[in-house]
Amino acid sequence: MVHEYFTISISVVSLIVAASALYLNYRNHRVTRNSYLINRERLRNGNIYLDYIKATQLDDRHVIHLVVFNPSEIGLLLHSFSVYKQIERKGFIHSLFNRQQWKRVNEAVWWPTTNLEDLEIKYREEEYKNMYVDNMRDILVSIPGDITGSEHRFEIVTNQGSSSQELRLSVGNSYFSHNFQQIWHEK
Repeated sequence: MVHEYFTISISVVSLIVAASALYLNYRNHRVTRNSYLINRERLRNGNIYLDYIKATQLDDRHVIHLVVFNPSEIGLLLHSFSVYKQIERKGFIHSLFNRQQWKRVNEAVWWPTTNLEDLEIKYREEEYKNMYVDNMRDILVSIPGDITGSEHRFEIVTNQGSSSQELRLSVGNSYFSHNFQQIWHEK
């Protein structure tokens, strides 16, 4: 009798410990999940953004005016900037699968600036002070040739991450967007 009572009491204690461990695990999971969602939203809202302003056609090249916005409280450093041009799809198979191919434009030259009137190509020694971005920074990109209306992709890499913008170039000023979509790639 005492042995049965002892076995039942150990079983009840084990059941209470298991139920409390399950409850604590559930509560910790909720806290961890909420913490993850808050951090993800903070990271997304503090992410840099690259935007197109206008393109200007010169004699032998065209200059594209872009601006990088830094909504974060921490300043960022510009590391690199790349320009890609979309390769026209040839054939039915490529258009069927909608596969975009990009070719890097190695002749493109970029520089951060505060003087938007001077469209001459600048070197690092002239504009190195403008590589630090507190709130926003204007970036000029010079590409040889005429504006053909083809699709381009601009990618900027900073110490806080990277941003890219795909657009079809046209001469003149640009209007404000009617539709904006930002896609986040989760790991």
